[in-house]
Amino acid sequence: MSGYSIAERMRLRREILAKIQKLMKEIAQMRELMQEFRRNGSMIGAALSRWDSQYSVYCSSDLAPDINITDSYEGITAEHFAGELPQAVGDLAAACSQMQAVQGGIQDQITRLEQYIEKLNRKVAELRAQLAAL
Repeated sequence: MSGYSIAERMRLRREILAKIQKLMKEIAQMRELMQEFRRNGSMIGAALSRWDSQYSVYCSSDLAPDINITDSYEGITAEHFAGELPQAVGDLAAACSQMQAVQGGIQDQITRLEQYIEKLNRKVAELRAQLAAL
């Protein structure tokens, strides 16, 4: 590249520096996005953990038959809820399964972003090598 004039080298240098700056900005944005994905994945993980804990309590509980009090509002209400509870638990279990799928999808996106950042870093390294050669 020694055949370039000083003005041409300065112009090339500015162009390369602008490209590097643009790539570094994009890398920073991708890292912020990854952090947001990680935060959301952690929130989902915490919710799933709470669900697992409560579901374990539900599965090991034998209180439902004990709370039926005949000829009282509480007993009638208990019967009503006892009939609806298995369906609600099933619905929640299905929702948790979907949350696990979302959590896995988030991890997939994080992996893709990491790969993309590596690609951008390689481009930055190439541009820095070009800059050094000027």
